[in-house]
Order: sequence, then C-alpha cells, then structure tokens
Amino acid sequence: MKCPEAQCMGVNILEYSIVPHLGDIDAAKISEEAFKYVYEPYSVQNILEIEESSEKEKYFNIYTLTDHIMEQIKEIQPRDYGLIDIDDDNILISAIKKAEEDESLILRLYNSSSREIEKTRISIDIERIKEIWLCNLGEEELEKIDIISKGEFEIQNIKPYTVITLKLKSN
Repeated sequence: MKCPEAQCMGVNILEYSIVPHLGDIDAAKISEEAFKYVYEPYSVQNILEIEESSEKEKYFNIYTLTDHIMEQIKEIQPRDYGLIDIDDDNILISAIKKAEEDESLILRLYNSSSREIEKTRISIDIERIKEIWLCNLGEEELEKIDIISKGEFEIQNIKPYTVITLKLKSN
C-alpha cells in the first residue's frame, strides 16, 4: 500500500495480544491486562548513590543506568504488599513523580472502566504524608482529601476513562 504522506515511513514492527474473555471489557479487566502487557512493573529502592561527578556523567547514559537497574531488580524478592494499594482493580496508576513546584509527590490515577467509580480506598505505605490534595493536571490544588487513618484515604466519583491527579504532601 502506498502512503506518500505517511510520517512513519519504512518498516514498522509491532506486537499485539488477543485476550479471549467472557463478559464486557470491564469485567474481564482488559485495561489492566493491556497495561501489564506493555509495562511490566518494577520497584527499585536506593538504586544509586554517586558522589564523584565523573561517576554521575557515566550514569546519565541510559543504557548504563538501565543495566544498573536490571542488576538491582534481579535481587528483589516478591512481597505480600506494595507501596500503594487500591481496592478497585479498574483504577490504575498512570504516574508517580515529584511535583513541579515543591517537594510533594504527585500520584496520577486512571479509571480504566466504562463506569463511574463511586468510591475507592487507597492505602499508601509512606509514613510522612500529612496532606493529600486533589489537583488538576497543572498540579494546582483543588480540594483537600481527608486521611482516614495512617496512609489511607478515599476518592469518590471518578468518572469513566478519567485521570485524576493527587498531591501527597509531607512535613
């Protein structure tokens, strides 16, 4: 097929997966399966402590850093719990990052289902969290979220296929 105006000229290689299932895509958790297919989750703590500037330059090379992380991952044993636990399988983590304007942690969640999630409970195993804010994508605080108990809170009325941004503040 000729595509003279195509922006992806040349040979393109892609992978796909077929997931036979009963019921609708929400009941079969197709979004979760698709996410696992594309991104196998890893958690690595304290991967790197570099003091000399020549060593820092070495680790800015993505291949060197990736090799270092893979070495760390080989030693990780599965645990019975995770850093973040969400009680609804349709709510997926789409990003965890440092906030742009301060030292807060940004957690982005995605409702992967075609239905509104009325309420979901989230537990985060970080002791220093003192405040949680619902934010817009620009990380502007919109509404303070009550912490139920240490590291636990609830989010209500998450619309279908919606991303929500949370700002987790410590001392």
